[in-house]
Amino acid sequence: LQIKPVYPVEGRLINLVSRLTRFAGMYSKKALVHSELNNLEEWGYLITLSHMGSPKKSELISELISEFPSGIEVIKRLLSNELAEEYMDPLDRRSKRLKLTEKGKRVLFETMFYMKDISSLAFGPLTKAEKQLLLSILEKLDSFHLDHYKETRPSDYFGTVETLKNSLGKSSNQ
Repeated sequence: LQIKPVYPVEGRLINLVSRLTRFAGMYSKKALVHSELNNLEEWGYLITLSHMGSPKKSELISELISEFPSGIEVIKRLLSNELAEEYMDPLDRRSKRLKLTEKGKRVLFETMFYMKDISSLAFGPLTKAEKQLLLSILEKLDSFHLDHYKETRPSDYFGTVETLKNSLGKSSNQ
């Protein structure tokens, strides 16, 4: 006799979000196979860099909520493939800024069609109303966690839990 474990709703949600992220990564890798990008993370850095204009490396990494060493590795790949370039910050000579190269813009443009297909297929089973509802829910979660990101990032487990529980307690009292 095998007993199936009962997972709390939150545990199931984390599991499903993680699985969906892996599906998106797998589909994206297929879409990017003929480009100079290796994975969804590199594409994410490229499109975010496109939207940000000319951020500092740390600003780009922070915007994508990446670990600093991983973010630096992605940026190094973009630089070595000449998809991005770095230059001295005119206001702070200790810092370097990034920007897309013409080649980076071209690669981003060429991959946009494929990535649009992937996102349409990934969310294809949902109706337009379900997509809007999911977007609204995910934006609410993103906003909550982003509000506490700077405070919880350097914290250990217990500090993070305390901060988030306190915030949830305040929001449930309103």
